[in-house]
Parts: sequence; structure tokens; C-alpha cells
Amino acid sequence: MPPSQWPPERLDALNRLTTVARLLSTAVHETSNSLQIISGNAEMLAAQASDPDRVRTRAESIKSHADRAGARLRALVALASATPAARRTADVRQLVEQAVDLRRYSLGRAQVAVAVHAEGAVLAAVDEIAVVRILANLILNAEQAMTDRPGRALTVRITSAAGRVRVVVADTGPGVPADRAATLFTPFDDGTQSGCGLAVSRWLAEQQGGTLALDSTHTGGAAFVLELAAPRQ
Repeated sequence: MPPSQWPPERLDALNRLTTVARLLSTAVHETSNSLQIISGNAEMLAAQASDPDRVRTRAESIKSHADRAGARLRALVALASATPAARRTADVRQLVEQAVDLRRYSLGRAQVAVAVHAEGAVLAAVDEIAVVRILANLILNAEQAMTDRPGRALTVRITSAAGRVRVVVADTGPGVPADRAATLFTPFDDGTQSGCGLAVSRWLAEQQGGTLALDSTHTGGAAFVLELAAPRQ
């Protein structure tokens, strides 16, 4: 059976490993930075033991960076897990920020300006890990599309209306050629062994009653629209 005809579950397994591998370098760098800060603050604690205010500040910094490092590693482990999570009410903006954070170092190095827009908390009934995986795929694709492009920017807009949550992920890359739009969500349409991210992301969205589509009206780059179900009242 050619890879393009693999069942969704098999594509999902490949995409999990591919996504984690692509995110790993950022996680390692950011965790290394956190550990250096933790180590430095620990040394300063010993040197400033007689100053309670400075000790308190250093201790708070240690906790903050230790929590961030732990959360980042737990997120990677969760992304690699094949066990689906139960749907629950979640703030979609927090899920977007989590996905961006997994790639923040690389986005910064590539000089990609990142903006997330939402009017307060926007809630959806979702499998949180699945949504983070969808967003991570879209962010990784956007980052790759903007390589060597001027004015690199990634914009995520989150809105809610009529019982649906809408997340638009837009970049300033070259956009999607018209001749590729029809097969964009076909596995391995780009000819690479890792080219199943969009197909898997659409499948993940549909698994929880959502949709994922290309916004064909968007200009100045590519934009993908993820729609999710809002919590029942």
C-alpha cells in the first residue's frame, strides 16, 4: 500500500513522531536556558543569603523557570502519546500560546513576528492535545513557508460566534499555488515522507466535530481556518 493510501491512524502515528522531532531542538534549547537560569539563581541564593528580599526574588525565579521547563517537556511527551484525551472545556488562546511556545525560540531566531488576537477567553469543547498538535503543524508549516521571505509574520486570530470557535492561522509566505489547493490535504502531496501534517490535522479536527480548511480568499500569504465546537450551554 503506497503511503498516500495509509489509514488515518497510521498517518497520525507518523505525524506525532515527525512533529515531536521538529519541536525537539526548540524544547532542548529553551530547557537548557531555563536550567542555566536556575543554576545561576541557586548560586546567587547562596551569595545573598543575608538579604531576604533578594533570596525571595531568586527563589521565585527558580520556581518560574523550573515550572516552564517541566511544562515544556510534559507537552512534548503528551504530543508523542498515542492515547487520545477526553474532550473538556478549554481556553483556545491558552492552547495557541502553548503551541507557539513550543516553537518560540526558532521563531525568534528566524525573526518571525508572532501576534495572537482574541477578545478575552474563547472556550471550546476539545481534546486539548489534539488542538495543540493541529496548531503546531500549522505553525511549523508557516515557519517553513516564510524561510528567506521579507517581513516574516505569523498571526493567529481567535473568534467565537453561533456556537463555533474559529481560529485563523495566517503567515506572510508565498501562499498556496492554485494548482495545489485541491490536493493540499492529500497525504504526501508535496512529495516528502513528512508531508502528512495537514491531512492528519484535518482528521484530528474532524474527530472532535471540527473542520480545517484553507482560506482561499486570503492574500499576502497562506491562511488556514480551524473551527471547533463551543461548549454546550
